Amino acid sequence: MKIISICSVKGGVGKTATTTFLAQALHARGYKILVIDSDANNNLTDYHLRNTSVDEIESRNLYHLITGEMTPDEVIYNGDIDIIPCTLSLHKIGLIMTSKPTAIMHFQKSIKRLDYDYVLIDSPPALGYELTNALYASDVVLIPANLTRWTLQSIQIIQEQINEMKSDGKKFLSVKAVPSIVTEKENQVLQSMGLDFTESFIKKAGAIKTAHDNAVWLKKDSAVFEYFNNLAGEII
Repeated sequence: MKIISICSVKGGVGKTATTTFLAQALHARGYKILVIDSDANNNLTDYHLRNTSVDEIESRNLYHLITGEMTPDEVIYNGDIDIIPCTLSLHKIGLIMTSKPTAIMHFQKSIKRLDYDYVLIDSPPALGYELTNALYASDVVLIPANLTRWTLQSIQIIQEQINEMKSDGKKFLSVKAVPSIVTEKENQVLQSMGLDFTESFIKKAGAIKTAHDNAVWLKKDSAVFEYFNNLAGEII
């Protein structure tokens, strides 16, 4: 099993879309996939569980797993791609868990015991407990980044967090930035910055937003699916 966190401290870089459609590309290659929504804005949850009642999702979700109230099996919702969802209640988790420092290790161990090929975690666009929890559990970190004046700073903030974990003994298989929502020319500029970017990039395309907004899968024969399929091939 590989656990992959998709992280950024800057919004609007396609973090949730990358999680969603990278999971689909991995699924298309025959892998068993679990996605985890660790962003209290819960867009990933809404995509996968749009027809599930709020009361049902509120009754069992990531919050209950992190606090130890439920096991992973109890909070997983099954589908073509399985999901551990979250609700707005996840906003409280940092305050609740400050007195339980070992809970982060418990979360990692509980996920590692599951029977999946890949687990993808959509983390929140801010430093805090949820991001730390996701990074600590992860083998691979992907940092979506587009060409803005804050691109380097956003990547560096995540990298600093990762370096602190490495100094404490945490090991990562790979940490890479992903050019996301960019034109071909913008991708070329990013690649020239000397940072560790993936060769694959997610091209700016309205079809990605449309598919995500409407909670539909990308067509496997579409150009936009190929962006995520290329990324999948690069990380497996």
